[in-house]
This record gives sequence, C-alpha cells and structure tokens, in this order.
Amino acid sequence: MATVQVTGNAWDHTGSPIPAELHPQLWFRPERHDVSGANLLAGVEAQATLDTATGAFNVDLVAEPWIRYKSVLRWLLNPHEPNMQMWAWGYAEWSWTFNPYPGGGPISELGVPDLSIHNVFVSLNTPPAGYKGWWLYSPADGQTMPLNDPDIGDLRRVN
Repeated sequence: MATVQVTGNAWDHTGSPIPAELHPQLWFRPERHDVSGANLLAGVEAQATLDTATGAFNVDLVAEPWIRYKSVLRWLLNPHEPNMQMWAWGYAEWSWTFNPYPGGGPISELGVPDLSIHNVFVSLNTPPAGYKGWWLYSPADGQTMPLNDPDIGDLRRVN
C-alpha cells in the first residue's frame, strides 16, 4: 500500500496553540479497515511531526480509497511528574475525518465528513459549481454514452 504526505497546521483546528512544555502530539487514526478476500487491509495509526511553536505538521499515511482518518491531539496534563508511568494525557479528536487518497497534500483540501468514496456524483458533464466529493465520469440516467470517449469510467475527486 502506498503512503502519501499530509500537511497542515494543528493550531488552525484547536483554536489556540498548546504550549510545548505539555508535549503535544498529533496522531492520525484510521476509522475502519477492510477485508479483501482472505486479506485484512489495514491502515496504521501514525504520529505526525509537529512543530509546537507554529503548529505546522506533516505525516505519512497509507492512501487507499477506503481509509478515512481521524486526527487526535494529545498533550500532557501533569508535565512535572517525573515518573512516566504516572503521566496523564488530555485528548481532543477533530470532529471530521478525511481521506488522503490518491496524492495527499494539505489537510484543508482533503475533504469534509461527507467526502467519501461511498458518495459518488455520476455525470458526463462537469460537476456542479461548488461540488466537493467523488465524481464518476460516466453516463447518468437518461444520458447517452459516447462510445469513443476514453475518460468513461474515470473516478475523480473534486475539491
């Protein structure tokens, strides 16, 4: 399975920075897995590289049409505790998921909760203005298929 890089700024989503002394960490957790034949195809939880001064992050994620990720931020609640086994963590999950397929990029361009491979707009024409989601270049009900069109069957993501 191929990996792609996703970038962004964690502080854009938290509303304010989390101080570096609280050791903030940004994790990306797959929302579900898939079974194909006898194989379990699994996304893996991944930790982002996070610049705690600016909030900028990057992370390499498995890119498949069926893997959606949820971002989870965690930080230390008791940073002065010397015993690591006694550390307590605060957590905040972002309220939306995204799919990095096919090429990754800025997280702000990777969709909103309804941008799912399971919701596909089918049309020979271009998608409506403002549409964000998956678009299958194929005839919809009542449309005539041009038999010589090489793009028939193309599944594209519109951002």
